[in-house]
Amino acid sequence: MPAFGTPVQAAVKHMAQRSMKIAVRVDASFYIGTGHVMRCLTLSDELGKHGGEIFFICQEIEGNLIGFIESKGYRVFSIPENRGEPYRPGFNESDFDWNSDARQSCEILQKYVDEIDLLVVDHYALDINWETRVSQYANRIMVIDDLANRKHKCDLLLDQNFYEDMHERYNTLIPEHCIKLTGPQYVLLRAEFAKMRRCLGEKSGFLNRILVFFGGSDPSNESVKVLKAILSLNKHNLTVDVIIGKNNKFNEEIELLVAGNPQISCYIWTNDMARLMREADLFIGAAGTSTWERCCLGLPALIVTIAENQVLATRALAENGMVWYLGKNTNVKEKDIKDALQQCLDSPAILQGMAKKSLELVDGMGVERCAAIIRTLQTN
Repeated sequence: MPAFGTPVQAAVKHMAQRSMKIAVRVDASFYIGTGHVMRCLTLSDELGKHGGEIFFICQEIEGNLIGFIESKGYRVFSIPENRGEPYRPGFNESDFDWNSDARQSCEILQKYVDEIDLLVVDHYALDINWETRVSQYANRIMVIDDLANRKHKCDLLLDQNFYEDMHERYNTLIPEHCIKLTGPQYVLLRAEFAKMRRCLGEKSGFLNRILVFFGGSDPSNESVKVLKAILSLNKHNLTVDVIIGKNNKFNEEIELLVAGNPQISCYIWTNDMARLMREADLFIGAAGTSTWERCCLGLPALIVTIAENQVLATRALAENGMVWYLGKNTNVKEKDIKDALQQCLDSPAILQGMAKKSLELVDGMGVERCAAIIRTLQTN
């Protein structure tokens, strides 16, 4: 289990007078999902508290969050859609034109030459080739990754996921000087989760309230599958909250399914996730940022993975008793979910055990740790 430690105290002592200028290269879409953008916004908000000047570079692809990022007060430079998009059906990494992406990104960064202190890159289709091309326009590069499947040219690497080999898996993929921030102690969570954690009650293990959430897009419509499984239990004392992501194409089907059912409440793109997690007894959904949010609040979970990059981390969490992994979405049937729910109803100790281990894994202070370390880079 990783030790939490404390934020780097030297950051406060050595903060430079000039604000850090930070560029963020990240995308969101119906297939990529929204998690990359959301964690970059969380980091940006924390850096902004200390005077960081931040702008974003994003593709104009279907389901992008450019307007949402701008609504948070950040300037966004858009670039045209690339010919290949990660996680679109049939996507091949060789389809992505990284050279064109790098050229367009450089044109934007060039306007700020000698001013960009840090370039943050959170994108599965970009690697050492792209980073080498754009490195002339940024003093430092930070990569946020989950896959450990390609080399990087960077000064700082963040992988917030839990793996058995989480501290070693990038050893051959990054430069020797690169600072590694690996493991859930560096999870990028919004401040409300740490705040909500301080007022948690002990979980009884009894199942009365369920929270359903499959990320910003839920491309395979797992939410409906889960809701049907819950309804098939005919447990009228169960309360259900279902969150529909901003890029969910099946929102009308979900709303129609639950219409007139007093047991179920629907939320579209809610800002009240921390409260809903605190009030729930069980989470059913995909892996991703919500994994760490619910761990911070000790919320047990049944997980269905909806993308290949979620599988390894979810298996590691399951092997350590922090989640119940039902399997990949293509293999999980409505009956599988119903059977797992019935076991949870019959055995409160199952949920109690997951709650305890989840709380031990994430404390909600990761974004502060990351931001403190980033600020030290400006003076080194």
